[in-house]
Amino acid sequence: MSFTVQISDIAYFIIFCLIVVVGVFLAIALYNLNKVIKQARKVIETNAENINKTMTVLPEIMNNVNDTTACVKENVDKASNIVETVEETVSEGIIDTIKIIGAVVQVIVGKFTSK
Repeated sequence: MSFTVQISDIAYFIIFCLIVVVGVFLAIALYNLNKVIKQARKVIETNAENINKTMTVLPEIMNNVNDTTACVKENVDKASNIVETVEETVSEGIIDTIKIIGAVVQVIVGKFTSK
């Protein structure tokens, strides 16, 4: 009894096995995907009322966020202007104080050096 196997027969067998393995993996992946989709659908159905409430309130929340952002921007601009004004005033006050102290020191030094 003689049995001959050609390389093409082996190649076809390997390709067939690979296709079967890939098919099994694909079936398992689709089964798991189906389970995930069922769970997601169940969660959505369970929380449908909450989701609808949230969706109806969402535009109002966005308007509040926009109003708050505008208010914060105005307050930051005002605070920035106040800080600049205080900085200028303090700088001028410090310079004036240094000039006065310098003048007082010159008078005191002049009194002691003239005698």
